[in-house]
Amino acid sequence: MSDDKSQLLKEQTDRLKVVENAFDNTIKTKQTNAQLDADNIANLKNQKSKISYIREMCSGLSEDSINKIGQDDFDKIMFVIKRTGVSSQYIFLMQYESELSNKRNQNHSTLVNSLSPTIESLSASLNILDKSHVNLFPDSKTISNKYESEDNFNQHINAIREQLEIHFPEIKIEFDVLMQKYNIFKSDKTQYFDLVAARSLFFFKMIFLFSMQKFNITESDRRKQIEKFVFGNNDIDNAVSGVLENTHLLYKELSKQGEKNASVKYGKINPEDAELLFVQLIGNMASILKLRKQYFK
Repeated sequence: MSDDKSQLLKEQTDRLKVVENAFDNTIKTKQTNAQLDADNIANLKNQKSKISYIREMCSGLSEDSINKIGQDDFDKIMFVIKRTGVSSQYIFLMQYESELSNKRNQNHSTLVNSLSPTIESLSASLNILDKSHVNLFPDSKTISNKYESEDNFNQHINAIREQLEIHFPEIKIEFDVLMQKYNIFKSDKTQYFDLVAARSLFFFKMIFLFSMQKFNITESDRRKQIEKFVFGNNDIDNAVSGVLENTHLLYKELSKQGEKNASVKYGKINPEDAELLFVQLIGNMASILKLRKQYFK
């Protein structure tokens, strides 16, 4: 069982290493147009730092550490790694386009800025897991100091509020109440059940209801509902398919019902799991709403 875990972990962290290399190649290409691409380069470096943090934390786990990890915690780690890889797939298209169109100085600002919150929130969720499990990651302190960066959570909240204020004012009121409950949760972890309401707020009241009313997309195709929410009648940009898939995966994770009536959607999870999913959801929704601002027609 330990060998299986080690192999799974190695396969996924090796894939993140390939992603990191693509970031490095893209950064080098864009540095030839540093004046025009300064913001993009800084953003790419920030995202690559988050991905490196995730990979080094996880690939540094020893056989002994892996043997001691319970299946639930191992699944959480794998969930973060896999979703980071899925969300980062856009970098390979950007790498290709940057090399192909270097002379034309293609601007990738919208794409980079839209996808940053998702990567940042995944990094933050692993950090939460690290702090709640002392000695789970043996090189935690060294790696955390190496990739120490600002907390982007409040930026994600503000990005969500801005778009809700414009397009979904009723949802914005409920979102403000939800954030008040999150602030209570930070000082009283027994109030974690309130965080579960985020699933209904973002997916059912915002994304799914909108797509059903405006485009008649039924509940049997949740992925299509997410696409229509972001793009409307516009063509889908395959470069952002990773974030769309990530959103769908996150919805399924939030809807999961496990053994012994353990159910995320009914709040039958522990406070740590609720916070991990909540932080990831906030980053993901910030990305989705930013993409919608750019693409929706």
